[in-house]
Amino acid sequence: MLKQAFGKLKSTTGKSIVLGISGSTCAGKTTLADGLRQKFIDVGISADVIHQDVFYKEKEEVSTLTCKDNSSILFYHYDQINSLKYDEMLKAVLEAKELNDVVIIEGNMITNIESIFKEIDAIILLTIDKEICEERRRKRVYDPPDEKGYFTQVVWPAWEETLNKVKIELKTSNKPKAFKSANTFISLDEIVIEFIHLICDKLELINSPIDVNISTKWVNSPNCGATSIFIGTTRDTFEEKIVKQLEYEAYNDMAYLEMSKLCKEVRRNYSTIERICICHRLGFEL
Repeated sequence: MLKQAFGKLKSTTGKSIVLGISGSTCAGKTTLADGLRQKFIDVGISADVIHQDVFYKEKEEVSTLTCKDNSSILFYHYDQINSLKYDEMLKAVLEAKELNDVVIIEGNMITNIESIFKEIDAIILLTIDKEICEERRRKRVYDPPDEKGYFTQVVWPAWEETLNKVKIELKTSNKPKAFKSANTFISLDEIVIEFIHLICDKLELINSPIDVNISTKWVNSPNCGATSIFIGTTRDTFEEKIVKQLEYEAYNDMAYLEMSKLCKEVRRNYSTIERICICHRLGFEL
């Protein structure tokens, strides 16, 4: 499936594909990114992972703040972008793009760094409940160690701010995105299908007449064996009666969700499909 979807993308687009995986601490970003990289390599697609955690500054360079409940405790504030050597991180991303078909960037603050977020072609954001996240974090060892209260005062509020900000940005952006709950185990195959869908499927809600030629151009590629086109309208009869007017309420987010479900179901059943385009015309005609 990955081979058909991603194998020819660099040759047809002229550039590497950059995938982002973001989410709070302990959401599983690193595990999924490393597993996804190996999936690409196994099918002959060159890939690399850029881990945000590699680019943290030394402890002495990170700003501190006082614990609200105990003024004798100082927190090292690792949950702000000033704690990162983000210029070096961007350089690593650009170098990886020159050498690989696919680059995966993972980290909880990658959406906060404009120069890096701009490089990402599609992103998955992993969401998680606070209680589950805190429990997982307790089981991890950090250097420097988490001081009591750091998660509640710094880690979680910083992530909530990041998530709320990126949700607003993505609403006005054409960047393909998906939100996945990390409260329970996320299979790597699920992430694979999601990224294939984000990169290789085109979903459109339009008010003007649908131009089939534009859709056909999108799905066509030199290595496609065939192109199938299905054109349909809303029903014009019901119980042998002619439908003169049909009204229904549908929100854009809901429509995109249903079209997205359809794409992923098709891909689960027909793994050799390379591209899918679904256009839905809004409005009405008398």
